[in-house]
Amino acid sequence: MTGRVNKIVKETGTSKKGDSWNKSTVVVDNGSEYNNLVPIVFFGDRAANAACAEGDKVEVTFYVGGREWQDRFFADISGDTLKVLDETGKTNAPAAKQTPQEVFDNSQSYDDLPF
Repeated sequence: MTGRVNKIVKETGTSKKGDSWNKSTVVVDNGSEYNNLVPIVFFGDRAANAACAEGDKVEVTFYVGGREWQDRFFADISGDTLKVLDETGKTNAPAAKQTPQEVFDNSQSYDDLPF
């Protein structure tokens, strides 16, 4: 999904076992007319990878899940990756160039084929 970052909410805490945790909720405006604000939660290590600022154009991949609590159901949108895009819609990081040999490696011999 691509859209513009509307808001970022960062939270940290400590579990009952004493482990620290961090969570970032990135609210993305997908530009649709209705239901355009989508809160995507990045938890743990993925929260550190969700580095962006309000107003940035981003591309987000996520998982949709759900859970039940007291006969009520809740949807969860868990973020996987977040890439900040420039205004043309391309990622800011340059793509790694591959030589044709890396793309199609025909160095293995297949002499055991029946034809």
